[in-house]
Amino acid sequence: MSIEISRSYGRTVEIQKPDRTGIWIRHDATFKTTVDALEDVKDISDNLQKMAYADVHESISSEVKKIKAAFAPKDEEPFSGKSESLSSMPQV
Repeated sequence: MSIEISRSYGRTVEIQKPDRTGIWIRHDATFKTTVDALEDVKDISDNLQKMAYADVHESISSEVKKIKAAFAPKDEEPFSGKSESLSSMPQV
């Protein structure tokens, strides 16, 4: 006799954009397995839950980094906030 076990985990996170509006992202993971009735179902169930949690945590962390990088100021912008004083500019 076989038993099918599945465990799911989901998480929603809000990320603040520079204009103070929010972006909501959600990630879900479900892991399933089939076990024999003689196996330790509790340990297997706990391991599936840990795997689902780790998968969601990793994917959300990765996406948050990408979103924050997309909104970060770029160094190659022509007016990045650094300006030269008029006295250091060449005379024409």
